[in-house]
Amino acid sequence: MKSKSSIRLFCALVAALLVVPLTATAQVDPYDADPLGLLAFTDQARVYASGTDVIEVFVCDVPDGAIAVDLTSTVAQINAAVQPYYTWLSGGVYLPQFVPGGTITASNPSGWPDLIAFQTECESLAAANAGGSAAGALVIVDAAYSGGYATAGVACEDTFDCPTTFPDNGRIMVVGATTVVPSAGLPDARLTTIAHELGHTLEFPHSYGGLTKFINGVTYEYDNPMDIMSGGSLTVLDVGTIAINRYAAGWLPSATVFHRGYTAEYQLSSLGTTGRQMLVLPTDIQGVFTMIGARSASGYDAGIVSEGIEVYQIDQRGPACGAEIDFICWGADRRTTPVPAIDDPESAVHVFGVGESFPVGGALVRVDSESNGRWTLTVTGSTVSERFIDDNGNIHEANISAIASLGVTLGCNPPLNSRFCPDAPVTRAEMAVFLSRALGDAVEPTTGLGVFADVAPNVWYTNAIARMVELGIATGYTDGTYRPNAPVSRGEMAVFLDRAFDAIAPIGDLTAFVDVPFDAFYAPATDALYDSGVTLGCETDPLSFCPLDAVSRAEMASFLARVLAQP
Repeated sequence: MKSKSSIRLFCALVAALLVVPLTATAQVDPYDADPLGLLAFTDQARVYASGTDVIEVFVCDVPDGAIAVDLTSTVAQINAAVQPYYTWLSGGVYLPQFVPGGTITASNPSGWPDLIAFQTECESLAAANAGGSAAGALVIVDAAYSGGYATAGVACEDTFDCPTTFPDNGRIMVVGATTVVPSAGLPDARLTTIAHELGHTLEFPHSYGGLTKFINGVTYEYDNPMDIMSGGSLTVLDVGTIAINRYAAGWLPSATVFHRGYTAEYQLSSLGTTGRQMLVLPTDIQGVFTMIGARSASGYDAGIVSEGIEVYQIDQRGPACGAEIDFICWGADRRTTPVPAIDDPESAVHVFGVGESFPVGGALVRVDSESNGRWTLTVTGSTVSERFIDDNGNIHEANISAIASLGVTLGCNPPLNSRFCPDAPVTRAEMAVFLSRALGDAVEPTTGLGVFADVAPNVWYTNAIARMVELGIATGYTDGTYRPNAPVSRGEMAVFLDRAFDAIAPIGDLTAFVDVPFDAFYAPATDALYDSGVTLGCETDPLSFCPLDAVSRAEMASFLARVLAQP
């Protein structure tokens, strides 16, 4: 993987991007570092995104500079504003720490207000005077402008080979003096610029509609008032960043859910609240998906222009980021588009409130309610061609789809839930959850909780097991355990279903199956399943049930689908 330099200018008049595209190799899977397979090269994006991130600050005195910048007080000012902002964004995972580096003197003028003012001499002087232990540098040019640019530095095929200290890592931000000193045009310092550029050094991209152009035809990338990376207040840190950026940084490790089909209800929590914060609607193309998050006007999001559910399309295919990229675009180059696309920097047409609905491909999303910063929404339909990718050709595929459409199964690999694992045995925990969902039982258990020594509180199957005990469907072992991870035999499965559903009842003589003893505890239940048309047995000549075999998840899908089809 070649080194990468993404430099972005953040100002009201200029938008520039320099890219050295990554080169694909046979050895590199861009999505391998992300356990969810969502974002490319997350290992690169997360190098500096946790713990203390030390940034060395330099004041660069240029011949046309006329703004006095006191290094010590400026560093304190930046820390006082930017540290708590990023602590809030990251949930305490990331702490930027700015430290004084020194004053450097350049021989060349800043060049401002030319169209693009890259301060190459100031950058070189900062590198030459760096202490060598900081993870990055901030250069404040003492000229009267409030824009800036930044780069996340070099990227390597293996991150452990990458230098992580400045100047070797090339990670630098450069801003004008009126980002930290009030001016006639800006009566308050524009510290939002520094927070924005720091985001770029963490590989955060702009999120923009792409419809607004400068006079010269260049796309205006600062039209999203919901994201510090593309809009918000000029001088006040009162707008955060979108969920996909926080996910990319590793700040949302377990707060993501995927919707792959049918109808399901989800709850999304806004920044500053606990709970799931990102819903993903995938497509059949890796690297292309829709991200849905929730935003409430609180904390450092107090300045957002609209509360509700926000929607973005993420596209990491090279052409989405520019014709010069023929591999993928990632990190600060990742194309992030509000949906629908914004064409006004004050607009938030991609944010939807309670009672509103919007389409995403073949799915429809409805915002149902909001309470204390937590938003409930219902998604119907799908943005992918297949509900599960591992059941193609399986004889139980239709029944797997049937129980998925009823919400009885979500999948076997959360949070993606792209797989059903049809050949895996059903565990006793999974059986309890299947039955609880199939019965549509939403009653909170009371007496069943804490019955078994090996069923921990607040696990995904705890309530389902407790409720099955209360209904008399499930019992434990004589040693006081439930054994949630033990596989369920076909004979035990028959007993579970017989107890759970009134529609299952024997009408013939015991026993129809040659391999089911008359005195077996599961004999009445197996006959009930046969007489009710729920099972045809495992063999027909002679008629057998295979009661001691583990029941597979695919077989369980057919058993449940047949039961639920009963009148």
